[in-house]
Amino acid sequence: MSKDTWRPVEPARTLGAKERAMLTVLLAEPFHGADALRRQAELVKVNEECTCGCGSIGLIVDRHPDLHADVRLRIPVEGRSILPAKDGASIEVLLHVVDGHMNELEVVPYTAAVHFPDPQLISVWVKDEGRE
Repeated sequence: MSKDTWRPVEPARTLGAKERAMLTVLLAEPFHGADALRRQAELVKVNEECTCGCGSIGLIVDRHPDLHADVRLRIPVEGRSILPAKDGASIEVLLHVVDGHMNELEVVPYTAAVHFPDPQLISVWVKDEGRE
């Protein structure tokens, strides 16, 4: 997680509609470990929120062996806004996976004007070229 300040969410909460939609978009493409990450997405909870307003969230999911995702990269998939922010900057959304489990949905706005992007305006980039 970045150097921003993180606020614990206690008890951990379910994903909001926009957060869930973003995970659905990011996990729609096939890649190594995506099936397990889709199963995790059904159960994942938010245990931290970034306080800068970007919309980044810490994720927690049961460490059951059946849910372990055999991903090769810490960030196997990411999204980028299709339409730029009003000042011409883009927004990226990165799914962090640590030890086979979702850990963070990081929103990187390259502008101060935009926060959590619209999932319908995201172009997905699968970084892990190994297909399922």
